[in-house]
Amino acid sequence: MFTTGSLLVGILLMQIITYFLQPSLELFEGTVTPQDIWAILPNTVTNAFMMGAIALIPLFFGMRKKSTAATITSAVIIAFLINSTVSDGVDTFSLANVVIIPIVLALLGIGIAYLSFCNIDVKDVA
Repeated sequence: MFTTGSLLVGILLMQIITYFLQPSLELFEGTVTPQDIWAILPNTVTNAFMMGAIALIPLFFGMRKKSTAATITSAVIIAFLINSTVSDGVDTFSLANVVIIPIVLALLGIGIAYLSFCNIDVKDVA
């Protein structure tokens, strides 16, 4: 929930700042309208929830190895794989842009979270 909330707040804050600073700084051609911000909102919410679910995947490695380093390392590797961009100067490609990959990873993260928490009183209390 923290990851999802942070992504939502961060992206919306960046959009609002861009809306107010664009007229004076001219960061790019054209203007940003409130309609543009509202048009991006559904995609932003969907991506935030998917990334929040994907952020649960390192939980599996951390709980299996009982290691904070394993959790952090796997989180960094997953982030690099998903967010890396390959470009030839004209076209760009990222695994995050292939819709099925974030969906599958999000479902995997939700499954891992469920499996991690379903027997938590049996494993951690004993």
